[in-house]
Amino acid sequence: MDRTVTTAGGTPRPTIIRKKSTHRTPPVPRKDNKMFATTTPSRWKTPNPANTADDWQENKTLSECTLHMLDYQVACDVHFRVGHTRENIGAHKFLLISRSSVFFAMFQGPLAETSDEIDIPDIDPEVFWEFLRFLYAEETNHDIRTVIGLIYAAKKYAVKRLVMSCVKFVESYLTTANACEVLEQGYILDELAHAILNFITKNASSVLATDGFRNIYQPCLNQVLSSDQLEVEETKVLEAVLNWADAQCRMQGIEPTGPNQRRVLGDSLDCVRFPLLDPRYFVDSVACQGLFTKEECFSMVQCYAIPERWTQCFKFKTKPRNIKEYHVCSRFTEVDGKRDSYGTDAVKLICLKEIYLHGYSIYGPFDGNNSQYSINTALYDKNDDIIHAQVTNIVDNAKYLKVMLNTKLKLDGNVWYTLLVKIRGPPTFKGHNSISFVKNSDVTLTFAYCKKGTRDTSGKEGQIPQLFYTLVDAEQG
Repeated sequence: MDRTVTTAGGTPRPTIIRKKSTHRTPPVPRKDNKMFATTTPSRWKTPNPANTADDWQENKTLSECTLHMLDYQVACDVHFRVGHTRENIGAHKFLLISRSSVFFAMFQGPLAETSDEIDIPDIDPEVFWEFLRFLYAEETNHDIRTVIGLIYAAKKYAVKRLVMSCVKFVESYLTTANACEVLEQGYILDELAHAILNFITKNASSVLATDGFRNIYQPCLNQVLSSDQLEVEETKVLEAVLNWADAQCRMQGIEPTGPNQRRVLGDSLDCVRFPLLDPRYFVDSVACQGLFTKEECFSMVQCYAIPERWTQCFKFKTKPRNIKEYHVCSRFTEVDGKRDSYGTDAVKLICLKEIYLHGYSIYGPFDGNNSQYSINTALYDKNDDIIHAQVTNIVDNAKYLKVMLNTKLKLDGNVWYTLLVKIRGPPTFKGHNSISFVKNSDVTLTFAYCKKGTRDTSGKEGQIPQLFYTLVDAEQG
């Protein structure tokens, strides 16, 4: 053992105790060849002498000390050769064993590793560094470039807390425009795929109209189409599927005719629930496209007349999609004019009956162009405590943009609640002549001024034009 460490200049300097033969300073990115450049983040650089003094532990918390030992590779007793570059990353068995049942089995089980050098070829070095930092101090620095790999590493070594942290990050990153692309990257990871599919199903009408869906990987296409939870009419599902088939035909250099579309769709066509279509729509708009032979069209028309024949003749599901029959409460009588997206919109609301709040809408882009909005939502109870908060990202050009809550919220009867909304994006439309009392579906919702808002939404004009809700009694009945 030796009380020296070699600095970047090669000069011995008194420092902490460690073995020379098993220790190295954190890697410095190479500049000679991009092909061999290390992926290790820039913060892991050769230690500054000021950071490697004998009293580096002073005034540090436990997590800060463990991170220091990781970052500066102090007293490491196991080394990993990571990624295809086999980058050498040291760690400490004690800490790894305390955080992961897989590492416990690796180092303490009946088939424990006898070598202090372990190959991990399937994880990128940058991802592995982030993974270790979470184990050492629960520090997260999520990035969309590495989060999929980080989830893979967390699942491989059974670190569920990190999986949950990554999934929450991805949920905050999702928009209707990028959801399909993110699903392609993470569809084989169950927890992540579930979160993304949950977002897609709630925003199906917008997602199915995006370029991302038009070019989605076919296994992901089937994953989306097979969901019973899609909140969209089957006509829009069929239109989106045909747009996907059209794009595939053009990509393959073939004419997008009905028979060619069916060939590229393969079993994806079976995911469309033709029994849910209106028979007249099928005859007028589908039968003539050439997707089905004349014999098949005749048989399908018979199935519309005798519904029980669907399961006997075709593979199509007959179960309805999860189309919510929300009640819509509208707060403004007129829509006109331009409004900048800044500040905070807030409104107080009360209903004499118990309701489930499913979401609300905001006005869309004033110029009618496809635009991106980030919407922060917070709902406060009568004690002014936040009972729900979320961030929603939407890319659309509709006049009304739906903001659906991640989970429906039960609002007690005769209790005031406050809905607070922060919108970031291009200028929107604005509503005029707000209504304080809205009688709707046998209930009356009352709206009032809220001092939390910095805009005039509670007054005669503003945002939050619609609320989407269902009656608690109706759902329980």
